[in-house]
Amino acid sequence: MDGLLVAPEVTVEPYHDSYGFNTFIYPEFRSKYPEVIESEKDTVIMESVGDIKHHIPILAFEEPVRIFFNSSLQGESIEIGCEIFGKNLKKPITKILNVHLKAPIQADDKDDIPQASIDSD
Repeated sequence: MDGLLVAPEVTVEPYHDSYGFNTFIYPEFRSKYPEVIESEKDTVIMESVGDIKHHIPILAFEEPVRIFFNSSLQGESIEIGCEIFGKNLKKPITKILNVHLKAPIQADDKDDIPQASIDSD
């Protein structure tokens, strides 16, 4: 979709050591970012969460997914399909997330920061 971008990974932040050299820090959580697969039609975000106890909430992603919405989508509502697969499920749980993109607000540095609210069916 034009105006929507899912980051395939978390970028590494440079660190300036006391000698002025740039080094990169690879925090342990960076490897926890979900797998992102893009095609012409879809973007698939996959994560394996292991065993889940009945009625115990868990986070779907250990590292939050970075989804960016261009200001061209301001005022739009976007439907995002979600499927949950499990060994004990006869068929996947399917949900639709409705993302309502609000008008950007002005930050102190005058960059547009889009806001979104999410509902599920």
